[in-house]
Order: sequence, then C-alpha cells, then structure tokens
Amino acid sequence: MCMQGLDNTGRNGQFWLANANKLAGIALAGLVLTGVGSCRKSAPPATESASVRPIGDVTAEADRLYGGREDLTKVRQALVALRQGQAAEPGSYELAWRLAKFNYYLGAHSADETEREKAYRDGIAAGRLAVKLQDGKPDGHFWLGEAVTPTFWVAMLLVAAGVIMGQLSFEKGAVPQPLAQAEV
Repeated sequence: MCMQGLDNTGRNGQFWLANANKLAGIALAGLVLTGVGSCRKSAPPATESASVRPIGDVTAEADRLYGGREDLTKVRQALVALRQGQAAEPGSYELAWRLAKFNYYLGAHSADETEREKAYRDGIAAGRLAVKLQDGKPDGHFWLGEAVTPTFWVAMLLVAAGVIMGQLSFEKGAVPQPLAQAEV
C-alpha cells in the first residue's frame, strides 16, 4: 500500500501532478510574499534624496530661454524646464503663471495647429492654477485672460457665422450652444 503512493503512473500519477502544481504555486506565492522573488529595487536610503532644483534656478533658466523666443525651440525648452519644476513644486505660483505666459506665446506663434491648441489649453490650465494659488496677484489673471482670448474669439466667430447663416437664433435669456460649451 505504501508503494502505491510513490507510483507516478496511471491514475495516481495524475493526482501527483495536480498536487505538484498546487505545491509549486504555494511555494511561488511564499517567495513573492517574503520578497525573495521580488525584482523591485529597494528604496534608496534617506540620505540619498533626488536633487530638486530651487524654483529660482528654474525660473531664471526659463526666463533666459524665453529671451530667445524668436526661436520657438527655446520656448519649448523653457516649457520643459517649467514643467519639471512644477512636478517637484506643484504649488508654485511663479511656475504656474510663467507656464501660462509661455504657453500663450507658443500658441500665438506656432505654425502647427495641434501644438497651438494644446498650448492654449495648457496655458488656460496653468493660468487657472496660478489664480487659484495667488488670487490677489495680477500675473495669473493676466495670462489666463490672454490664453482664453483666442478660444473666446473662435467661439464668437462660430456663433456669428451660425447667426448669419440662419443656423442659430437667439431667444431672450438663452445662451447659444457654442458659448455654453466654450472653456472660459
């Protein structure tokens, strides 16, 4: 009877194979739970912190690049620097209003329509953040207004074209659809 347990042929062999798969699964789960099977690096010691550039350095570099804004590549580089700074300091008003300003400039001067639209959207978002962070300071309000202006005029032109073409009519107190959907 004891020898039948060691028999790995026939019906008992299938039973052994099914149990072996279960045992292997349990062993693998144990390794993962204990960390032996983990391929993730351990966290760096507390003394090794990632280097975060001071906001003053980031804004100085971005302003320097923006000084050469005739070359839109410089504006794009400045935007990258500001976004990296904002990733480290998401609550920085100085970074937010500059992002709104630089995105407005890129949107106003880019020949690529997709890049223009994205720049205006990003400028609006950055301007809103700046206003949220420091409502009493003018830079955020100004650059938010500048970023919104092109999209506002496009919406107004669409409304005017719809009225002229007879596709829109105004009722007293009604808001035209394109204006109700505009991101203002």
